[in-house]
Amino acid sequence: MKFTFENLGYIDRGDITPGNLTIICGNNNVGKTYLNYAIYSFLYNISDTNFIEIDEKYIKDLLSNENIKIDLKTWKNNITEIFSKYSSKFSENIHTFFSTNEEFFHNSKVKLELLEYESDFSEPYKAQFFIGKKDSVKIFKDSNSSEVEFYINNESKNRIPEGIIEDIFSRTISRLLFKNILKRPFIITSERTGISLFYKELDFAKNRMIEAISKETVPHPFQLIESMRARYADSIKHNIDIIRNFDDNLKNKSFLQKDHKEEFVKLSKKISEILNGSFKIVDKQILFETRKERNRDKVDLIPIYLTSSATKSLFLLDIYIRSIAQTNDILMIDEPELNLHPDNQIIIARLLANLVNLGIDIIITTHSDYMIKEFNNLVMLSNEFSEKKSIMSKYKYESNDILEPNKVKAYFVDNHTIKEANIDKYGIKMDLFDKTIMDINAISNEIYYSLEEE
Repeated sequence: MKFTFENLGYIDRGDITPGNLTIICGNNNVGKTYLNYAIYSFLYNISDTNFIEIDEKYIKDLLSNENIKIDLKTWKNNITEIFSKYSSKFSENIHTFFSTNEEFFHNSKVKLELLEYESDFSEPYKAQFFIGKKDSVKIFKDSNSSEVEFYINNESKNRIPEGIIEDIFSRTISRLLFKNILKRPFIITSERTGISLFYKELDFAKNRMIEAISKETVPHPFQLIESMRARYADSIKHNIDIIRNFDDNLKNKSFLQKDHKEEFVKLSKKISEILNGSFKIVDKQILFETRKERNRDKVDLIPIYLTSSATKSLFLLDIYIRSIAQTNDILMIDEPELNLHPDNQIIIARLLANLVNLGIDIIITTHSDYMIKEFNNLVMLSNEFSEKKSIMSKYKYESNDILEPNKVKAYFVDNHTIKEANIDKYGIKMDLFDKTIMDINAISNEIYYSLEEE
């Protein structure tokens, strides 16, 4: 798939064709986070947006006969047109996903093109949409079938509005059409440390409602609804929801924990190695348990709001690996190096490579030269050479750390344009960092030798 962006903040135009690992670099304030947020919201909302046109005869048939069969192949043949229409609708409403006014994203456009599309109707599907207390629509699809059956249970005998049925049709068809061709996004924002710190106070809707109804003048109902709207972009709101509901999320097991137990243990150890401890839930509180050190009996249980910024920064990644990750995911992280020492940035680079090799696509924005260099090491290790085995043993690389160059895509934002970086058997050519490093070294050498001459 290829994303095309126009007039998105700093960015006038550019394309991104994500790989299994996609790296976006650039100076501050050039739109890297906008790109991440736009891709996330585009993918997150596509299965829950009513934009697929439904022939009126399907709606009337279902309401008249209380059951109907439709064939997904009817829409599969128009998939290019469907994506074009959704891209237009998304672009018109992009300001709502960023929770800002319309003028801020005036003329902004985000478009998705499918470079390849192969239908897969192999999995069965079952769902139920409730309409009020008594009425519902049940949906079934058998394995290896493109036919979907809809049944109405109109127990109340009330008239069900056609618009509701149209919405159910549209959402169901989009979910089934896009299930295997679009990845399920999960984002970890750069605001994660603040969210982890203030998660108890971030029940926005409840707090605003209490504030509104406690005033002397009771607000109009529509004003009350407006006051309850979150003031943050989708990406941030969803991070808040994950942390606020951490105790429920941690009851689940990710596919990594269920199907790749050995690799899951290694991933958990990497996070524990960075943190020198691990997260625990005690009495519905997030606590951090420090690692027991040799010759020291003390093991601390620390509330997350008292932990280091690095510990808060990794909490969402820990939840994702432990409880949320699924096989068709795309994990998006703003600055995975946030608050981390260079040694730990290298560990994170290897961890992300592990996730890629376990089937999770990843998009990151980064300012870390250490991470880029480590990714390059992992790409170079995909080649065969005489000292490979000894080098891997010496620096504790494992086979699952290795990155094939065809899995990696890299982009940088410069002069209001998205540009693609070259990748070969030696890794990513990212002059953006190299020039800065050479400049600071040259300055340092000039100062040093000038001092020596005194």
